[in-house]
Amino acid sequence: MASHFLVLSIFALLVSIGFALLMRDTSKEQIRFAIFSFVCFVGSAFVIGWLMYPFP
Repeated sequence: MASHFLVLSIFALLVSIGFALLMRDTSKEQIRFAIFSFVCFVGSAFVIGWLMYPFP
């Protein structure tokens, strides 16, 4: 059974690549945007999870 973090990482990677291909023109810009959006996806998931931790 896969962990939630693995599923989150795969989803964030695929969506980041898709966004980068659609929103940027050159390969260098696409790579930088894909990395940036991947980090933002995973980082925001950690922050939201941390904020929701105290609630049952």
